[in-house]
Amino acid sequence: MTRGFTLPELLIVLGIIALIAVLTVPTGISFLQTQTLNDVAGDLKHTLRLAQAYAFFQKNDDSYGVKIFSNNYVLFEGDSYATRKQDIDQVFAFAGHVTVSGGPNEIVFLQQSGTPNATGTILLSATDASETITIYENGNIE
Repeated sequence: MTRGFTLPELLIVLGIIALIAVLTVPTGISFLQTQTLNDVAGDLKHTLRLAQAYAFFQKNDDSYGVKIFSNNYVLFEGDSYATRKQDIDQVFAFAGHVTVSGGPNEIVFLQQSGTPNATGTILLSATDASETITIYENGNIE
């Protein structure tokens, strides 16, 4: 008497494993992309609020802002990105599959009041999902 599995038994088990992989891998990838998008949106909101807080509390007696590019965004000190103090810049990269559209691409928060010079809705998109960040006149960021 020999012990072990027959070829048909092994093929059935391998077929079941392949079927499970085919059904779960796309869901896992979609979940990962959605989580990455949520992280990017949260990080950008945090950076906008940080710039607002720096301006409100007059850190270095200056305004602060965020400049948004297609593949990254920059927290800067100054009245505009063009006239900023470059040695203070903090650059944050977007994840590879996240795209940005709409809304202002440069938001400067004024000293003392923390109000933004630009308002609007920024749309962050990934393959199957999107997130919006809205900047209101009164300085609320949602």
